Amino acid sequence: MLEALHTNAIRGMRSAVATAAAVAVFAGFAAAASAQAQPPGPGATPAPTTATPPTSQGGSTSGVTAKSNNVGHLPVIDIVPFFTNPAYYHSTAQLKGYQNFDVGGTVKIPVTSNFSLSFDRVVGGTIDQPLDRVLGPGAAVTYPGNTRDVILVYRGDLQIKQFTVEVGDSFRHRVWNNGTVLNAGISAQPYPYTVSSTEHHYGYLGLTYATKPDPNFLGGTNFVFNITGEAQNVDHHVAIVCTAAMVTAGENSCTRAGAVGYHDENPSTDRWYETAQSVAVNIPLRPTTTLTVKDTWGALNFYENQPFPWRWSGAVTEQITKRFTPWFSVSMNHQDYHEVPQGQPFVSPNAIHVGAYNVFADFHVDLNQMIR
Repeated sequence: MLEALHTNAIRGMRSAVATAAAVAVFAGFAAAASAQAQPPGPGATPAPTTATPPTSQGGSTSGVTAKSNNVGHLPVIDIVPFFTNPAYYHSTAQLKGYQNFDVGGTVKIPVTSNFSLSFDRVVGGTIDQPLDRVLGPGAAVTYPGNTRDVILVYRGDLQIKQFTVEVGDSFRHRVWNNGTVLNAGISAQPYPYTVSSTEHHYGYLGLTYATKPDPNFLGGTNFVFNITGEAQNVDHHVAIVCTAAMVTAGENSCTRAGAVGYHDENPSTDRWYETAQSVAVNIPLRPTTTLTVKDTWGALNFYENQPFPWRWSGAVTEQITKRFTPWFSVSMNHQDYHEVPQGQPFVSPNAIHVGAYNVFADFHVDLNQMIR
């Protein structure tokens, strides 16, 4: 996925600027930058007390890529410096320890003219955010702190004319949890010994269809449609802090209060299957500037100590990308994501709302062009 990031059969807004022949040659290196804006697949989320911004899912925003009869097999590298600022929050206390800057990117190995293998490191955006305030029972107000995750994606992409098939594995990992100690939930603790697992690890298969740019409609606008299926194993051994009552009842393999036991919240289910869908439109504003608007709905996040996956009612991204040279572009976007009220992680009708303003660059290095 990504590229975007979720999620993604070519997930995210990977080739957002390739909407006409003039920018088709740019599609390849724009992938990593746009991917950062829309991380792949449903990402893991924190415990209800410190819920993390969910990630979006959906396919490539373009699907138009340049091809060559001579295929090099050296790496194609995209380095993506990423600046994020929260869009929705109510207290500066939510930003304790917040870092605006990170670096992501993509390493792609071309195998044939239409098949490649890639590795993505997705950062920033809605996986590096505090949530908007949450109204709880009795009109109490919760101001969740911020968390920061990194998503690692291993994927293969096959392009057949206007279709792209993507298969991959996505792993979301928590690196910051509002300053709490490791044993309180941060995923740097050796798996599976986290008290609150903040990992999200799933496989996916996606199909993307991109229409051809129409020169008679808004100067070459095209549409991109995606559907992605995801399979997430259910962890039957989610770590939990033992209480005296658990020891007395012989629950969760607890031998003493304060020890780490294991809780199986749903022993009858071994695997969750989810889908995510997206629609995107690419509108050329200039020969080297493109506006992309994308909406994603469906699978949101699966947090291992929750009874079921969470879902989006809508995850909208508006993005402008400017290509300066074949080796450098800059993008800016706004993300606004809303969860379906499901009673998790907040009591209905409350639900997750998160958003971000992002600015990121893409430094594109194609060793096949540099070494001949």
